[in-house]
Amino acid sequence: MRHAKSDWDTESQSDFDRPLNERGKLAAPIIAQEFINRNIVPDKIFSSTAIRAKETAKLVAKKLNIELKAIEFDMRFYFGVKADYLQFIQQIPNEINRALIIGHNPHIENIVNILAQNKEKSEAMPTAAAAYFVFETENWNKVLPNLGILNFILKPKEL
Repeated sequence: MRHAKSDWDTESQSDFDRPLNERGKLAAPIIAQEFINRNIVPDKIFSSTAIRAKETAKLVAKKLNIELKAIEFDMRFYFGVKADYLQFIQQIPNEINRALIIGHNPHIENIVNILAQNKEKSEAMPTAAAAYFVFETENWNKVLPNLGILNFILKPKEL
């Protein structure tokens, strides 16, 4: 999932410290509600440490009744390179069946394209968009490029 829409009106703040704007605060729970509707609620949320991603994660968790202390924040989703996303996914504990990663473009679009075997379904990831994959393995360390089945991409404007 890409973080929700952030506020660009705060010139004095760094990119890392930009908060969500009002549209972003509305979009994150919309996506979370669609997770509920489709019965794809994640077991665990992993998020970038940037303020807008943290706020997105907290809004999603609240809507899904996931305790905020259960969110794991990792700076690699902000400061890292695209390979960090795949390496992180491969290190998710196997007792977690469904994980949600909240990060930033271009890395979110890149990892969607890297994982999807059905690349024709891959498309732009606007703010608060979430891509849903199925992997034919029970071991996260066996998640490899081009092996994920991209079922759909959820976008707030389409819900």
